Amino acid sequence: MWQPYRYPLSARSFVAQLAASEDIGIQVRLHHIESAIRSLYRAHSFESDDLPWVTTMPELRKLDASETKFRPLQPIMKDESTMSNNIYILEDIYLHQFRFSQDDSYFESALRLIYGDLKTWSRIRSVKETRSDISQSSFDKFDWILPGLGLWHLRFNMLQLIHKIHWSDHNQTDFSTLQHAADRWGRQRVVQPNDFKALEDLVIHSYQSRIVGVWIRYLKSQKFDTSNIEHTVPWLRSQSESSWIMALNNISQTLLPPPHTSVANERPPSVDQEFENHQNFCAHVEQYLTLRYAIKFADIGLLRLCLRTITLMFQSSHAGTPKYSQALLYLVHTTDTVAAHPQLQDAILANSLVNTRGATDSNYETDRLLEILNNNLKVFQQERSYFSRDSDTNLQKWALNLPYLFQLQHIIEGTFGRYNSLRHPEKSAAEDIWSMAYSLSNRSLVQSSRDRFSFNPTVNLIDHGLEALGANLLKYNDRYITIFQIEDEGTDPHTAAQSLENQTPDLETYDRPADLALLVEDSSTMFVE
Repeated sequence: MWQPYRYPLSARSFVAQLAASEDIGIQVRLHHIESAIRSLYRAHSFESDDLPWVTTMPELRKLDASETKFRPLQPIMKDESTMSNNIYILEDIYLHQFRFSQDDSYFESALRLIYGDLKTWSRIRSVKETRSDISQSSFDKFDWILPGLGLWHLRFNMLQLIHKIHWSDHNQTDFSTLQHAADRWGRQRVVQPNDFKALEDLVIHSYQSRIVGVWIRYLKSQKFDTSNIEHTVPWLRSQSESSWIMALNNISQTLLPPPHTSVANERPPSVDQEFENHQNFCAHVEQYLTLRYAIKFADIGLLRLCLRTITLMFQSSHAGTPKYSQALLYLVHTTDTVAAHPQLQDAILANSLVNTRGATDSNYETDRLLEILNNNLKVFQQERSYFSRDSDTNLQKWALNLPYLFQLQHIIEGTFGRYNSLRHPEKSAAEDIWSMAYSLSNRSLVQSSRDRFSFNPTVNLIDHGLEALGANLLKYNDRYITIFQIEDEGTDPHTAAQSLENQTPDLETYDRPADLALLVEDSSTMFVE
């Protein structure tokens, strides 16, 4: 079901897929722009049917909403720093907890998906490489394992990349940087990008302030009062659908650069690095918002589409993450090319999501669920320090009983009508966004006719990644063709990498779908149905 050596990744087909999706990309962009404006009015209780919200996110392939049932496994008190420990973890799961035997025929036909961060992915890859030539049982070769990148870790890495590109440590004020937004709003927890929630809020609110800032400029061009957000409601209510779409298109054309598959425009006579920084920032965050939406609503078609563009961003040398760029090429290779059977492609994406509530908009990442459970275990240890003498035993009991305890908590809270949440009430950021947007609209979001330089000039990672794609693909394909034998004798690896992109794999030898998802992360494991 997975033949990377026969069907290498091709730069031509990679770019062709992006070009074919430009119309969908425009629809996605307009929806994000409208959502940024709409969030302000929702916070001010102006949400009503007579406001002209008209855009919708395209639905490519949404999964049916169903509640995910999960059963944690016993914690494994081994770190993943060595090859032997990784092998021990895999053997403990399958031979001791699942109680398979090493010579079970299951390992000759089944395929297990394992999700985690980059370290987990790399270490399992290394285990498979070292065992690929040994003449032992199918279990020992680990051919039945297919590692995958966890989407929550991808989101976190993407936020950190945006922070890296758009943060500035210069003392001079630069309105186009994330540092300026953090200082203005008093967001002290984002100086170092280690807090996921705080970093995500800063990035999204900064994006919204730029969108709203350009919209304020549009309202000013219409001679409309923009001194207060309440004053804009009558203008919104007076707009027809066509005039509102025209306004959204104006914002899109002003702030967001041309689609990444288009030929780059010639550089204008003047250089305005500050305005270009705003453009690049919005282009980067737009991809993050699409990924976030696709995960939340389990649209694996949209997810597959945005993963290609995100992969381009990480190909840029400015990203500084060569290992992650290779891992993302691997993710695209397994989920959106003929190298993987369509059933396997869908299984990888579908099993990377869970839905513990069963609602249409309550999906989230499988590796994030494991992070939540790991955090619960840490809290358990901290609150029960008197169990320290036998902490491992108590930790195992707690891990195995988590689903029951969650269900019991839900029943008790429902009985007494009181619900506890670990989340603190969030203050609306609408006022912060509006004030920042108004400030940016006066100068920073006005494209200058004279040279204007920035202390932190940025690049468009998508365009830059497109330029680096060819060289990175050669490295990626060479690695896979070296690891896996080419079945056709006498085939030159470089010829295979260039000529096999349009072939269709022979599927007659595959007689069963990919199996269920298994998570291995840190010292805990969990089986997901």
